[in-house]
Amino acid sequence: MIEDNFVSKLFYAEIMGLPTEGLSRRWPKSHITAFEAEEFCRKRSEKEGLPWRLPTSEEWDVDFAVAPFIHSVYGWTSTMSGSFRVNRGGGFGTGAAGLRAGLRGFDSPGARGFNLGFRCARDGD
Repeated sequence: MIEDNFVSKLFYAEIMGLPTEGLSRRWPKSHITAFEAEEFCRKRSEKEGLPWRLPTSEEWDVDFAVAPFIHSVYGWTSTMSGSFRVNRGGGFGTGAAGLRAGLRGFDSPGARGFNLGFRCARDGD
C-alpha cells in the first residue's frame, strides 16, 4: 500500500525531531536524497511500530493505474537501475511533459532536487 500523499515538510520534521515552527502539512518535503527518505521511513517505523519503506517502481505503476494523480514533486522509489535510483511521477519546474503521474526518471540516490520528494509504502492493507 502506497500512501496517497507525499510526506509533508511538517510530518518529516516531526518524525526526524527537527524544528516544526512555520511548517505546513500542505507542502511536500523536497530537496531530499533517497538515503534521507529511507532514514525517514526507518524512523517512522520505529515510532509507529509499522514497517514503512519507499515504494518500488512496480508498486507505483499499480498505484498509478488505480489513481492517476498528478503531484507537485517526483517520488523516490526503492528500485535501482544500475547505479541510479528510479523516481516516479511528475514535478513542478519540468513543463507540461513532466507533469505525468506515470513518468519515470533516474537520479543518483544522493541527488537533491527542488522537485524530488517521496511517499511511504508498507505491505498489507
